[in-house]
This record gives sequence, structure tokens and C-alpha cells, in this order.
Amino acid sequence: MHNLLVYLYPCILYNHAMPETFIPKRPVVTAYPRMPEAFAEAEAMSVYLPKQLTDEQVSVVVRRVISDSGANGLADMGKTIGAVKSELGNTADGSVIARLVKQELSEG
Repeated sequence: MHNLLVYLYPCILYNHAMPETFIPKRPVVTAYPRMPEAFAEAEAMSVYLPKQLTDEQVSVVVRRVISDSGANGLADMGKTIGAVKSELGNTADGSVIARLVKQELSEG
């Protein structure tokens, strides 16, 4: 695998075409032997991560922040997202917050 990357990196970096004769006889990427261990490690670490809020719980906070700040329109979207993130911390995904804020501001 290392030899393949050493060969391909300059081709990609300098936008060179790969020679047509370079066709691997077998798949370049093989099965990862540590995959089950990696999943077990990820599951063990998930115990220490904060529990994520549901969309409904985040939506309640988004509505309250919008009404408290008086935000109206998509121009206030960044300010509203920042306020919601500061209130919820890392218990909600940023993309979920942004989607719900955009949805609420575009409706109102």
C-alpha cells in the first residue's frame, strides 16, 4: 500500500496522468484486520460522550432563543445559532441547530 501511495501522490499532486499499464491485479485496499477492535473502542468511548438531544428538544430551545432575541429573518441566523450553541453546548450537533434555526427563521 505504501509503494502505491508513493507512486500515486506525485501524479495527483502535479496533475500527471497515471500510465495505462498501471492497473492493479488485486484490490488495493484490503480488509482492515482491526475493524472489530475499532468498533469496540468506539462503543466504549461513546459512554463518555454527552447524550445528544433530539430534534424536538433542540427545536424548543431554538424557538425560545428566537423569541427572546427578537430575531426575524435569515439575516439573524448567525446570531441565533451562536446563542443556541452557547446554551446547549455540545449536546446538540451544529448542523441540526443550523437546520432548525433556518427552518424557524424562514417560517416566521
